[in-house]
Amino acid sequence: MNGLLVDTEGLHAAATCEVLAGCGVACDRLDRVEFCGVTDRDMFRTLKRRHQLQESEDELCRRKAAAMAGRMGGGPTPLPGVPGVPLELRRRGYLLAVASSSDYESVRAVLEHVGLKDGVDVVVSGAEVRRGKPAPDVFLEAASRLDVEPASCLVVEDAPAGLAAAGAAGMPCVIVPCAITRSGDFSCATLRLNELPELLSYLAGPSRTASR
Repeated sequence: MNGLLVDTEGLHAAATCEVLAGCGVACDRLDRVEFCGVTDRDMFRTLKRRHQLQESEDELCRRKAAAMAGRMGGGPTPLPGVPGVPLELRRRGYLLAVASSSDYESVRAVLEHVGLKDGVDVVVSGAEVRRGKPAPDVFLEAASRLDVEPASCLVVEDAPAGLAAAGAAGMPCVIVPCAITRSGDFSCATLRLNELPELLSYLAGPSRTASR
């Protein structure tokens, strides 16, 4: 969702830097690509260990949520192809799931904001599974709820952590990098696209038909 449907990765990075600055850690010590697609709890678990932070993971997540709320303004900016591409895929007969590291309420709020409130079949939050990306749990749970074999799914991602999770789930993965992740290593991806609308042409290619 973040970085693929809406332009929020930069906001998340800025909010995380604000939290770290409040803990005495310089913002330039945050690797933005490393934590794209990762749950806040997993991110702060790593940062606590790396920087010997005294605050609890719960407190750091709370501060991050507050920092994000102050940056969202009128809502996140939809990226090119949103909501048109997902709606067209549903028209073509594809089943759609959003499998995000964000909490469930945030995912539903974003989907409503961009006109996809009823545009997906399944929503899975990183808070609903035991392990976040780069573990495959969120994608495997989405496939299970869709009643589709993992190998028959196609993941569309913007971040290295999501690509790794798709690979671990045994799912092909198309990458559409966001501004922060364009320099990431996506050599293992099935395909790399510049923008989401290009996905429609890819799926319309030979032997690629909708499957339930």
